[in-house]
Amino acid sequence: MGTHFGQEHQSIFGANKNFFIFLIKRFLSGGILRRGSFINFKELGHVIYLRKKIRNRSNDFYTIFIEANPKIVLEKKSIYKKANEFFNLALIDDTNPSLSLIKLYLGKGGNLSQGSSTISENDQIDVDKFITTIGASASNFFGKLKSHIENMHDDYKILLRLNCEGVEDDLIYSAFKIFGTKIELICGSIYDVERIKGVDFLNNVEQFLKQNNLPFVLFSPSMTTWPNAYNAINKLLDREI
Repeated sequence: MGTHFGQEHQSIFGANKNFFIFLIKRFLSGGILRRGSFINFKELGHVIYLRKKIRNRSNDFYTIFIEANPKIVLEKKSIYKKANEFFNLALIDDTNPSLSLIKLYLGKGGNLSQGSSTISENDQIDVDKFITTIGASASNFFGKLKSHIENMHDDYKILLRLNCEGVEDDLIYSAFKIFGTKIELICGSIYDVERIKGVDFLNNVEQFLKQNNLPFVLFSPSMTTWPNAYNAINKLLDREI
């Protein structure tokens, strides 16, 4: 949820050629020129090994992309075609109607910005620049999605990947209300919850994850998050053998 070019998914399931070109660029930038960060060679070897293992189990994944910004989807149609299901909408908290037209405020980087958000109280967006998108109540959507999944699969587990500019806590609560213990792993980032809503909201969602034994691992386009994220995904697959 909040795919923004499907970067995390692409890091695993994208073309090998693109993956290794990315590694070389990151090595030259972070490892040699010291612009940004780069993982060490031991971690790099482990990432390559785990990526291959996960890719060998690609048929065990049923991928659902949810992206609010239609301009991103039009720009990267080839990536979204790789998903088993795709929904061009924004999931919002359950105080909103089940379906509505809402403003998606664009990040300061423009139409394709990674920082676009449905929350206007956000220092990374421009409140004067927005596009209209579909807003769907998260619990309502997840309820329909659960029925849809269970019409296709007798047994399944949920790997939730999210980075949604401050509504991550609402989506975690709603997803757990619908899917419960079917959620086995949550990846992404929840730090925008603190940045936009405040530290109490972050503390609440972290406590919720702990109380409900919901594993969370940071997973972003940054390579520094890949060793732990790939390892967690691989462990999830190992439990399914």
